[in-house]
Amino acid sequence: MSIYTPADNEEKELMDEIDRGEWIPVSAEKRKELLELSKNAAIETQKKVSRMNIRLTENDMLKLKVKAMERGLPYQTLVTELIHEYVAKQ
Repeated sequence: MSIYTPADNEEKELMDEIDRGEWIPVSAEKRKELLELSKNAAIETQKKVSRMNIRLTENDMLKLKVKAMERGLPYQTLVTELIHEYVAKQ
């Protein structure tokens, strides 16, 4: 058990999982591969080629910002993700 006090319940749950051995270290090779995948994903995410203006009611905009905050995202990123999910559906 760690002497560190968790910041919140989610962090406490993660620490408990580590203590129970549910998390295992990855090899240096796998870590390098995952880092490269993450870098590439970040680069692709930053590629913006089109802009869009949209008008929303103040109430919808407020709700959108709240939903984005709940996910820990800027609201523009949430909108982009939602649009991408919608257009990617087959």
